[in-house]
Amino acid sequence: MNRCPICTAKIADHKLMCWPHWDMVPAQQQEQVLGLWKTTLRGPNPSIRRLAMQEYKLARAAAIALVKEKVGA
Repeated sequence: MNRCPICTAKIADHKLMCWPHWDMVPAQQQEQVLGLWKTTLRGPNPSIRRLAMQEYKLARAAAIALVKEKVGA
């Protein structure tokens, strides 16, 4: 189990944040984060998977920052 980076609620290892906070991320941004994550796992070759991981980390950080800003954390 991991902790939500916003509220420290316990979350499954494969989750980015708890459901209430994830729900605060706009749908288009959620799709971007999830799409990049899937590419890191199933990309057609190692270089694409590495690039997707770099982009995923940026998208993940942006989603976390957005929610922290919304809740004043």
